[in-house]
Amino acid sequence: MLYPDPVLVQIVSAWVSQRTTDEVEKLLTDARIPCGKAKDFDELFEGQQLRQRGMLAGATHPVDGVVDSCGFPIKMSESELEVTTGCPELGQDTTKVLNELLGYDDKKIAILRKQGAIA
Repeated sequence: MLYPDPVLVQIVSAWVSQRTTDEVEKLLTDARIPCGKAKDFDELFEGQQLRQRGMLAGATHPVDGVVDSCGFPIKMSESELEVTTGCPELGQDTTKVLNELLGYDDKKIAILRKQGAIA
């Protein structure tokens, strides 16, 4: 495994700390050094590139209505994948999963719920 040279890290850190992220990105790009800003969640949704590529999608949340969500990162020429629902609320699918996948009856589920083992 390669480890960064501590002296080089100190030099680069000092240089970067004197500039904004946008300035660093422009200077490196102008010097033909491949780089890109690591964006936070809000910045990703503000930009148009990911939305235009179908990487962001609206999903219906049971409480919040339509919310921005991540689309499918893999694109296939003959398969169209889409986000159809938002994330479930805590415990929203617990009974269904325990009944249908694990074969638990309602009595056993009620006991687990009373014990605080499930939501």
